[in-house]
Amino acid sequence: MYSAKPGCINSAQAPLTVGDARAPRPEERFNQIRENVMGFYGPEPFDTAEATYVWTGLRTPGFFSVTVKGNAPNFTTGIKLVRDPDFVGGMAIDVMGWTGPLGKGTTPYTVQGTFNGMYLPKILIVGSNQRLLIDVKEIPFTSEDDYVKQLSAQAKTLEPA
Repeated sequence: MYSAKPGCINSAQAPLTVGDARAPRPEERFNQIRENVMGFYGPEPFDTAEATYVWTGLRTPGFFSVTVKGNAPNFTTGIKLVRDPDFVGGMAIDVMGWTGPLGKGTTPYTVQGTFNGMYLPKILIVGSNQRLLIDVKEIPFTSEDDYVKQLSAQAKTLEPA
């Protein structure tokens, strides 16, 4: 039977103390846990992001259409764009997905999401590899129908993540 002393990485080592150089940093410990777990939900890496704001009329809020492209670790599914409800001072979109078990290599993906709200000139996209502040393009109310039709056509061609 295996029994380790509290605070030990394994039974062959002495207990770790605060400030001990052998103690793993929190992000290293998280990566160790990720490697041993079958599946986990968390931020995913991304390469590019773009956002468009569609005006839906006078005195009514429109919506943001956000598209993110990247390369996720193999065996990643369910990639979604999730609005961060706790972000203050603008809008932050998290790129989230289920990964595991970890495999070698990556798989390209494209994911799109829409978010209601008042116009902002920039929004923050957050992934596991970067935090990117992007400019928002505007679509005027007069061309909204054409843009929504274009989005519908794109959604039919996007492959699931």
